[in-house]
Amino acid sequence: MKTLAILLLFFIGIGTYAQKKVTFTEEFKNNDNNWKLNNNSVESAKITNGVLTVKNNSNTGIFWTIEVPVDPHQDYSIEISISQTDGKKTSAGFGLVFGKNKDSEYHKFKLSSSKHWGLYSFKRGKEKVIKDWVPSMKINGMKKANILKVDKRGEDVIFYINGEGVYATKSFVFTGNEVGVFIDDLLTVEVEYLRITYQKRLLRLAEDARKDLEKENLGENVNSKYHESTPIISANGKKIYYSVQGDPTNHGSNDYDIWESTNINGVWQARKSIEGPLNNGGSNYPISITPDENTMMVSTVYRSNGSYLKEGVSISQKVNGKWGVPVEQKIEDYVNLAAYNNFCLTPDGKKMILSIETYDSYGDQDLYVSFKTGENTWSKPVNLGSQINTHGTDFSPFIAADGKTLYFSSKGHAGFGNADIYVSKRLDDTWTNWSPPLNLGKNINSPNWDGYFTISAQGDYAYLISYDNSLGKGDIFRVQVGESIKPEPVIMVYGQVLDAKTNLPINAEIEYEILATGEQAGEADATGDDGYKIVLPKGEFYGFQAKAEGYVPISEHFDAKELSEYAEKKVTLYMVPLESGQKIRLNNTFFDTGKSDLRDESISELTRIALIMKKNPELTFEISGHTDNVGSDATNKTLSESRAQAVFNYLIERGIKKERLTFIGYGETKPVDSNDTEDGRQNNRRVEIKIL
Repeated sequence: MKTLAILLLFFIGIGTYAQKKVTFTEEFKNNDNNWKLNNNSVESAKITNGVLTVKNNSNTGIFWTIEVPVDPHQDYSIEISISQTDGKKTSAGFGLVFGKNKDSEYHKFKLSSSKHWGLYSFKRGKEKVIKDWVPSMKINGMKKANILKVDKRGEDVIFYINGEGVYATKSFVFTGNEVGVFIDDLLTVEVEYLRITYQKRLLRLAEDARKDLEKENLGENVNSKYHESTPIISANGKKIYYSVQGDPTNHGSNDYDIWESTNINGVWQARKSIEGPLNNGGSNYPISITPDENTMMVSTVYRSNGSYLKEGVSISQKVNGKWGVPVEQKIEDYVNLAAYNNFCLTPDGKKMILSIETYDSYGDQDLYVSFKTGENTWSKPVNLGSQINTHGTDFSPFIAADGKTLYFSSKGHAGFGNADIYVSKRLDDTWTNWSPPLNLGKNINSPNWDGYFTISAQGDYAYLISYDNSLGKGDIFRVQVGESIKPEPVIMVYGQVLDAKTNLPINAEIEYEILATGEQAGEADATGDDGYKIVLPKGEFYGFQAKAEGYVPISEHFDAKELSEYAEKKVTLYMVPLESGQKIRLNNTFFDTGKSDLRDESISELTRIALIMKKNPELTFEISGHTDNVGSDATNKTLSESRAQAVFNYLIERGIKKERLTFIGYGETKPVDSNDTEDGRQNNRRVEIKIL
């Protein structure tokens, strides 16, 4: 049906929520709204003298609807005046259909000339009976008009017959925008008017959706005459992974293969099909790449030989520069009733965003979150809520490096075209509380389809798929983004993991945590010469360390509480072999100035040390305290010994036998750096554990 020409858009900034009610009244003076008018053996309809007359000649239900862009999140009122004028069955139903999205998704508020009413919801072809043929003397009989009204006020939806409220409910799911008339069977009805009052969907623009921004096509080295899709930019912005459909060199020429291109000195290099088992005869898409670029989430589930098995999502690990066969990620109670799906892995690797349609979806695909519960296992998906999801399709989610900023595409929020891109901020750890989504503006969103937004950790450029001025079909474009669109700042920490004895690089797992709580914040992999990369979001004091069999990690830390802009820092992580004479520096064991009381941030590191000691009961250790040269020798020796003893006492409390430990304070006598600079003095202020 043709959409009613009553579109009204409001351009507002962040924090502006002015609402305007729109009233549409259809009095059937003409057919400007394109009601279906016909005359055949099944059905007929005509408009004469301000009345729509509809006749059902069959034994199946029929609909006459038009589309009105009602926002189900806002208040609305729908009212119809309808009467049965002919038909042998006075018990047959007729009335108001609303929230109609497909022939199998709608709500029916119906009555009969035998003075009964009912309320029914249909979703995915299944009927849910809310109220079934309730008698009411308020209903008028044959050839007399009845006024049906649905009124949404806040969370409450109230149903009226001839001015009397007959039913009220909460959280009534509104699946679509079509509103109109239905007749169950062998009836003729007349409709005098249809009146709809609603608050128009507002176009909330990002505050600095600048007019001077232009989308820049990445060019022929990346794009082709074929269809590019699902781009994923690496955290450092130097490599892009994406899918290409129809390239004759693909494993399946009509399907998608994963390709990649590298940016060297500002120039994107010639694209190439990704090596390894990620591409097979089916459609293959990159979904997410971790900051270390050693873990990729990909579409579909693979067999052990790399061939396509079924719909789903998998993860592939890169080892020694080669991608392994992707491993299925098993999601509890996973259901997808839509033809498509999308996924996104959060930067910490512990959460997954899904775009699927399931039984509690608001309409078509909704966005959900699933939490990692074990190796390759995930929790039942939780709907992100009505702030994000609409009765339309909500898809192509991307979580930025800060772990809070969500970019996604939607056909349900007000926009400029077929599908637009939006940004929203996560407000707490429930993952169901989000800021109102903001449209990224008409310089990013076109009148056509726009989606698959991805942004590097630096947050300067965003990458997306658009059909505007493309080389063929969908192409990858990049665009500079304004401050209100950018994610919060992060720091990228990178470097190698070295054997402290040989100074040679080793493979290891990287773990990073919030020191104040000991909560693990994420994980990554370090591989040989390539080393590791982790992204630490603003707002916390982090500790991080490597983990490998036969080694004790030397932890490092970074305070990102006051981080104001994107930064990068190279940090070499050392692994101490479990051998006599090796020293473990406790970089994440903290004391207040001039004091020897352990701060809470020290607990995580010392707990790990205690576990290593328990696993190696044959080893003994010396705990030593050291200071810089500020202050007297006697004061420094006393302070260093007190701090060593504090660590000694903690380890005994954690179950380490006293005879395996000694402690000593060396004061300022064993510097490892110059005392002429603050950084040098900081390095000299330390606690170490020596393997005896």
